[in-house]
Amino acid sequence: MRILFIGDSIIRGTTGVNWVKHLARKHPEWTIENEGVNGDTLTKIKERLERKLKISRSYDVIVLQGGVNDILIPSFKDRGVLFGNAHCHLLKKGYHPLKDGPDVETIFHEMISLIRRRTKATIVLATIGCMSEDPGFYLNDRKDEFNAIIRKVARYNGCVLADIAAIFDPYLSKRKTNSFFLERFINTAWLDAFQCRVLNRADALSRRRGLHLTIDGLHLNSRGGVIWLHEIEKQLLCCNHPAWIKALRK
Repeated sequence: MRILFIGDSIIRGTTGVNWVKHLARKHPEWTIENEGVNGDTLTKIKERLERKLKISRSYDVIVLQGGVNDILIPSFKDRGVLFGNAHCHLLKKGYHPLKDGPDVETIFHEMISLIRRRTKATIVLATIGCMSEDPGFYLNDRKDEFNAIIRKVARYNGCVLADIAAIFDPYLSKRKTNSFFLERFINTAWLDAFQCRVLNRADALSRRRGLHLTIDGLHLNSRGGVIWLHEIEKQLLCCNHPAWIKALRK
């Protein structure tokens, strides 16, 4: 199969664990393209998807993930000077987060329509794992709202659903959780990525902060990465079943 992964930093994997890279190593028979970009909002993901499909249309599966930064970016303006400056900078660069549920639903429908006009690819939609491992953290209400939309869109359009939240939520509900969430700007913007990518310290950061599935309440540690890898792999193996392939080629 030829598979396109498109989304934000959860797909990119430069902060935390790069589970897409591990999936590619596990399945060398698959051709995997990683088009995750750190910080991308749904609007930016749609723009990149459109450009990508003008260049290449021969994908068997497209894994679509997003929405994290549409929730995250508005929270920056209330988190001190450096986060506030980042908020202003992102808005000036065109990273405009979608705030209303109907707008979020519309852009997912538009991306699915775009894919189906230009390819015969099976579409896999992924829900958002967590916005802080503490279920009571205020951004998790928005996460739940976005995930309800993603599930609705997947059902309506007949997409494959990789429901990461349905695994994360019960796992975290049974454990003592920590509300740690992107606590320092220097870590969020640079230092955590350096420690993960160069020093291989994703799990060490996670342990030090008392976290279970992430290094900072958002980006994945090894355990969180394994959950993503196994859930996406399960859906891709279904897509690789001869019956699916036959249906795709009709």
